[in-house]
Amino acid sequence: MTNPEGFDYAGIVQVLETPFLKLSSEPTKIEVQCDYPGSECGHMTTPCIPEQRAFLGFDLLYNHVHAWCGTGVGKAEVENWIHSLDAIKKKTADAEWTFYCGHGSAGKRETLSNMKGYLRDLLLTD
Repeated sequence: MTNPEGFDYAGIVQVLETPFLKLSSEPTKIEVQCDYPGSECGHMTTPCIPEQRAFLGFDLLYNHVHAWCGTGVGKAEVENWIHSLDAIKKKTADAEWTFYCGHGSAGKRETLSNMKGYLRDLLLTD
C-alpha cells in the first residue's frame, strides 16, 4: 500500500558506503556500527561520536528499565548481547563517555556494567 504523504523509505533510506556519517556543517564524523550479532533484535545499528565521547546504544542499552527479552531473545541472543556490551566497553575505554540508552536515561560507564549484570542474572534464572 502506498502512502503519498508518508515517509518515502525507498527514496530516503540508503545503505551507507562508509562506516560513518558526516554532517555537511560539522567536521566531526559519526561512526556507525551495524555488524552486531542478533541480540535484543535481529539487527542493530549504533552511532558513536568519539570526539564528543558519546555512544548511542539504542536498544543495546537500557537504564533502570526492564530489557526486552521475550520472543526471539533466547540464551544465544543474550550471550551475543553481553559480548556486544564487552566490545563497546573496550571501544570506549580511553576516556569518560556518555552512553545514551534506547530506554531510560543516559549514563556513564556503569551503565554498561549494569546492563551486563542484568543480562547475566537473566541467564542464571533460565
